[in-house]
Amino acid sequence: IFLKIAPDLTDQDLADIAKVAQDARLAGIIATNTTLARAGLRSAHAPEKGGLSGAPLFDKSTRVLAKLSTLTDLPLVGVGGVDSAEAAFAKIRAGASAVQLYTGLVYGGLSLGAQIAEGLVDLLRAHGFASVDDARGTGALDWLASPSLGQKQLKHRPSRQRRVPFEGGIAPTQRDPAHREGQQDRDPQAGIAQGRQ
Repeated sequence: IFLKIAPDLTDQDLADIAKVAQDARLAGIIATNTTLARAGLRSAHAPEKGGLSGAPLFDKSTRVLAKLSTLTDLPLVGVGGVDSAEAAFAKIRAGASAVQLYTGLVYGGLSLGAQIAEGLVDLLRAHGFASVDDARGTGALDWLASPSLGQKQLKHRPSRQRRVPFEGGIAPTQRDPAHREGQQDRDPQAGIAQGRQ
């Protein structure tokens, strides 16, 4: 059993959770679920109620992940704003043994997983790591020390998607035309609605 936790917890909450999870012999902790916070959002939709996921969650969830990595030896799954190999690599360096995708798939499509896996191989090699396990946790203390580390690390990451307007909003599309062909029959509104849940 894995325990999925919120990003809106105090350091004491995290310490308590880590101890209980360890004592209960859980398989691991998933950090994190969606956030209720809206600080820093500039969208007209910022006041909407409910859990916020995706890119706005990246920094907060990665800091929670980094903090947990100093509190427990349990496997940690990094979640929140993973939409590129660079984001996945940052989660791994913060302490994740694995990463989970959700909102990134809504906008990046099913090929995003393969893109991230391929990019991770290059990033691991470029940084001198032989494996994900070698890289795991090597940047956790940096995340805890720098309030703006997330923006600096991901500032120059390449875009994995482009968006095109359609009636009722913005539809995600793929750069790979062959991948797009398989999605032409899908209702673009369904993807956007799912992304808001």
